[in-house]
Amino acid sequence: MNICVCVCTYRRHGLLQRLLTDLQKQATDGLFAYSVVVVDNDAVPSARPIVEEISEKASVNIGYFHEPRRNISY
Repeated sequence: MNICVCVCTYRRHGLLQRLLTDLQKQATDGLFAYSVVVVDNDAVPSARPIVEEISEKASVNIGYFHEPRRNISY
């Protein structure tokens, strides 16, 4: 089974860093594989440095997407 954790964020750098750090510690006991997708809804890609820094060391695949148009419908 594969699970994707999708995270929408807007200027919550400290919380995002904490979440991504804690997600890496998830014990799956081989029951499932998982990845993380972060969608940054800031006008500028402000979460990119955090995601890049953590994903370099992560054992889990972390994807990053920037959506500058603000609103949940995008």
